[in-house]
Amino acid sequence: MSGVYTIVKGNTDISRLLQGHINGSLTNAEKEQLLAFLSNLDNVEDNMDAINSVCEQFVGGPPLYLEGEVEEMIQQIIQTNNIPLKTSTNPTQTGKVVFLRGMRWFKYVAAALVILLVGYYLWPNAEKTKTDLVQQISPSFNDTPLVSGSVLLTLSNGEKVALSKVKSQSIKEGDLHVKNENGTLTYEKSNVVVYNTVSTPKGVQFNLSLSDGTVVQLNAASSITFPTSFSGENRVVRITGEAYFEVAKNSSHPFIVETYKDKITVLGTHFNVNAYPEEEGVKTSLAEGKVRVNNTVLVPGEAYKNNEVMPTNIAQDLAWKNMVFDFNQCDLKAVMRQISRWYDVDIVYTSVIPSMRFYGKMGRDLTLVQILSILEKSDVHFKIEGKKLIVSK
Repeated sequence: MSGVYTIVKGNTDISRLLQGHINGSLTNAEKEQLLAFLSNLDNVEDNMDAINSVCEQFVGGPPLYLEGEVEEMIQQIIQTNNIPLKTSTNPTQTGKVVFLRGMRWFKYVAAALVILLVGYYLWPNAEKTKTDLVQQISPSFNDTPLVSGSVLLTLSNGEKVALSKVKSQSIKEGDLHVKNENGTLTYEKSNVVVYNTVSTPKGVQFNLSLSDGTVVQLNAASSITFPTSFSGENRVVRITGEAYFEVAKNSSHPFIVETYKDKITVLGTHFNVNAYPEEEGVKTSLAEGKVRVNNTVLVPGEAYKNNEVMPTNIAQDLAWKNMVFDFNQCDLKAVMRQISRWYDVDIVYTSVIPSMRFYGKMGRDLTLVQILSILEKSDVHFKIEGKKLIVSK
């Protein structure tokens, strides 16, 4: 692993030890000191600022681990180093480490020990996995980070315009003028009211600015239909797939997003809507402000899906717009759906889908082979045939 990580938060001693471990500069005595520190769950919980700081930097890298593997690896780390795990829940407990999934500290230990102690050593082995995987790829496969399909603008008369072919130009539809510059489509206020649709292919994101100043970011394999100029009481758009909205405030004219299932009403706010049909329900996540989904009001940090309100990890919900895959707590099928939409491959399962959950983040600028080589650290194997991605145990 290359690069030097700097920890900016937390207790000075643990920060120094964690930084030294990541940078490979610890002495044997310091390694023992770090292991002893992390084996005490009270220490871990009391110093989460320092641990979270380095995890935030390092978990964005390649290591991914299955939920079932976490416990086993922590067990092996502690036993291999002959250091007993001290818990605050049962200080007399001896022998095998007992992991309590419901305990608040479980995720702390998992992050600290698995990411910092295990991930550091396992990642270099991914190059061998990648070599093995390449041998299973058909010669015609083009392993590029993104597909090269064009974003399409469908005008009110049905004409389709490939936006990649009209960069830095204005698009005219009657008296309507639309600017297409720097990867953003901008609609100016006009008396012309017709409906346009912007559609993204797999592997491509796109931004547009509506006539009221609302900014929309479309994820891959998504679309938005909207009026070229808002008139009437409400500002109404309709989406498929996924989109992030920064809505221009106008209390007199509520902004409404329609999906195949839900209707989201806002006055001015930032929120994300995931309405891919294959995701089995529309998920609306609120980052800022207030929205009403059907008849339910959300506050920041909440999401609405399948008629239920739930707390949500906003950073994870918005990771896509920052060009990141965030697979934390995702099962295999959820991971594969994201990969299918981004790399334009069709997923084929040849066996019973393993029950597993993944933890970790990866950049969307990685190639498909790089992504799969990391995922193959789990008990899953991949083979690429044309546009088919075959998944097996």
